[in-house]
Amino acid sequence: MGLAFVLLFFTMVPHRQPLVTTPSSDLGYLARNMQKELPQALTLGLNESAGVTTLVNFTRFSARVMAERAINFTPVWVVTSNLSQDMNVTVGNFLGANETVSVNVSGTTASIMVADNSTNSSTFTAPPAAFNVSISFRDQNETFVWARDKVNLYAFVNLTRFSENLQVNVSA
Repeated sequence: MGLAFVLLFFTMVPHRQPLVTTPSSDLGYLARNMQKELPQALTLGLNESAGVTTLVNFTRFSARVMAERAINFTPVWVVTSNLSQDMNVTVGNFLGANETVSVNVSGTTASIMVADNSTNSSTFTAPPAAFNVSISFRDQNETFVWARDKVNLYAFVNLTRFSENLQVNVSA
């Protein structure tokens, strides 16, 4: 009878997650994976004539999958593409808030306002064949030399879980 009471008591006690957890390395794995997959998602979109739409869908899908694992995936990315002599710059913002991204192409600056979870574009007139581009938002500042006649990608990826935080840059 006493044993039955003890078993009954312990089966009614709710099971809780342990208060102490061991650090995991999956954020590093996911960061390395994003460094490979973001350029591939953009390439797939270009090959299927979908442009950055495939990259947007991949970003949203990744955020949903990581959220199921208690990981906050908040990227911002910049894609340049050739428009004959002009160049289109598209910014995707998934940082969790509206953002202004400053893009400087060989001395010409555009401040591109992007709502959260969306994209916005700007056109630069006749940049040189190889141009300097500076991208600034929040406390991030990056500078690259890119070619006008190819598609270029820069992405800032922030992965957060509880007190773990990992930030990576992707350039392709």
